[in-house]
Amino acid sequence: MFAIAKIGRSLSKEAYKSEVEELRTQLLEAQLALKEKNIPVYLIIAGIEGAGKGEVVNRLDEWLDARGVNVYAFWDETDEERERPRAWRFWRAMPRRGEIGVFFGAWYLHPIEEAFKGKWDDADIDQCLRGVRELERMLINDGAVIVKCWYHFSEEVQRRKLKALARSDRSRWKMLPKKSKFSEQYARFEAIADRVVRATDIGRAPWHIIEATNARYRDMTTGRTLLKAMQDALAETPHNERRLDDSPSGSNGDMLPEAPEARITLLDRVDLTQTIDREDYRTRLQTLQAELNELAWKAYKANMSTVLVFEGVDAAGKGGAIRRVTQAVDSRLREVIPIAAPTDEEKA
Repeated sequence: MFAIAKIGRSLSKEAYKSEVEELRTQLLEAQLALKEKNIPVYLIIAGIEGAGKGEVVNRLDEWLDARGVNVYAFWDETDEERERPRAWRFWRAMPRRGEIGVFFGAWYLHPIEEAFKGKWDDADIDQCLRGVRELERMLINDGAVIVKCWYHFSEEVQRRKLKALARSDRSRWKMLPKKSKFSEQYARFEAIADRVVRATDIGRAPWHIIEATNARYRDMTTGRTLLKAMQDALAETPHNERRLDDSPSGSNGDMLPEAPEARITLLDRVDLTQTIDREDYRTRLQTLQAELNELAWKAYKANMSTVLVFEGVDAAGKGGAIRRVTQAVDSRLREVIPIAAPTDEEKA
């Protein structure tokens, strides 16, 4: 998959200068139009070491209105982040509608690192990538535009660029956290990255493989890629009227959804006539609450979080069910979170 990024593409200074101003103007126009239409953009920057990913983002910062762009590096996890689901750190960085969020590595760096270190087997990787596809599908169904750029070049080019960086006075590069040794095992890293990219190259969030051998070509291609994605989003029907194809590229996912009246759901099969004897209820409730209390403490000791979601029609007894659960679990181990209608801040 990365062969297209080892050709040696380049862009001359003259060609770059002749195109950059027009590109910048179009990017600003598209950015303003997206803001007016409240469309959020996720720009994911990932790739091989030494490819100049930071330089790309700095260039985009010059071309775009920085007031509507936020950049997140996702370096070492904080203690607060380690206590929560892994996706929590990304949720807090989600761009508001109409803004652009630039994510270095995003949710791809962790699975690549774990596989590279040998901590994850194939099943672990596949499970993680299924979650990634589901996350991106959810964001796109909510109206987001996801642009994923992977920067790559040959092993020889990487070796040359890293040596040049090591000799330079660019202290910023030397001070960046070095969490891996990807460059020391080029072939191994490339194989893992190829698997991750192929598995997440989905219909409405494809990967754009960009050769980073030449900085001008790299930056210009990134700008054009972002511009096209923004323009395509502006030309589309509203997100609530479109359907996401979240299948990996090359698969058949063209089945049309059934009409609502033709669907049979789980709720249609629920037996609403079930009852239980009062004395039997009290006995079983006491037994189950004791078991639940014991399991809650075991989960606490195992650092395992549990989420219970209560949903249903009005007057169905959700509040009573919640009370029966909270009576069984130590108050130090639980929290009840009522979810009301979204606030203006949440809608943004």
